[in-house]
Amino acid sequence: MRQFIVLSLTALLLSGCPDLSDTQNGFITPLSYDTSVVGDAALTDAGKTDTASTQSDTAGAKDTGATKKDAGAVPSALSCKGKCGAKYNSSLKCQCNDDCAKFGNCCVDYGTLCKPEALSCKGRCNTAADKKALCQCSWNCGRYGNCCPDYLGMCHAGKNLDMPLADEGETTFCNKPTNLYNVKYAKDGDTIELLNGDIVRYLVVNTPELSKNDCYAVEALQWTKAMVKKVNVVCLIIDPAEGDKDQYNRLLRYVYYKEPAAGGKWVNMNLRMVRLGLGPVFYPYATGQKWEKMAVLLQQKARETKAGGWGKCGWK
Repeated sequence: MRQFIVLSLTALLLSGCPDLSDTQNGFITPLSYDTSVVGDAALTDAGKTDTASTQSDTAGAKDTGATKKDAGAVPSALSCKGKCGAKYNSSLKCQCNDDCAKFGNCCVDYGTLCKPEALSCKGRCNTAADKKALCQCSWNCGRYGNCCPDYLGMCHAGKNLDMPLADEGETTFCNKPTNLYNVKYAKDGDTIELLNGDIVRYLVVNTPELSKNDCYAVEALQWTKAMVKKVNVVCLIIDPAEGDKDQYNRLLRYVYYKEPAAGGKWVNMNLRMVRLGLGPVFYPYATGQKWEKMAVLLQQKARETKAGGWGKCGWK
């Protein structure tokens, strides 16, 4: 078996890297993504089991004598066990008093042992950010990655975060043929070229850069290419808080398409890309915009589910 693996790896190295280019249009050939899948199942690697790694880790644990009892144990110097409410002590590595959240030096189990109520959004949904709080429940906590563990469940229970639909006004706008455009191809994950020659830069989302070989750049391009090939026709809407074009003369727009999985309704492609973890919310192309709050909420959902780059690339 070992000999077979070695020979296989040798053959792979000798064969070189696979050619990802599409000889017809100079772009990477789309992968077989099912763009109609609701949620992030089509793009995330979360939930897959590496059998070999698991067996190796298990064997290592046996060799070193590690036990389940030892796993996750907090050293006494970093624990609040028996120290809750104690006065500030400069000789301690971490604190267990009410000021530790303010100074950012709480022990790792301070919230669990001393302030369990502080780790919940119960009664705190959509309150203003509080620097003293161990976790946040304000609308923009998803931007900074400091939401409470139950933020989505407590503050946005039952809300559909998989298919961001156009509102009534946008739907009316997109139902007019004069507001529809044919797409020529995708230049990268967040930029497309129209048949009329215009370049459109998506608002809100920022996918990784192909030119820098950033993690998840290829996957983002593949998804956008597959989408525009599938739908071909899109509706473009400008944001009142944003200018018409950027410094590169690209149109700054929300891109809407009709999604069969959403009953043929118009779906905001920019927001869906955030939800699928194709790229984080992009500032300044989000500040004060109509869909900023929704984008931040979807980013938190993507972060929690380790969708796309949040799982594969370890985005923070």
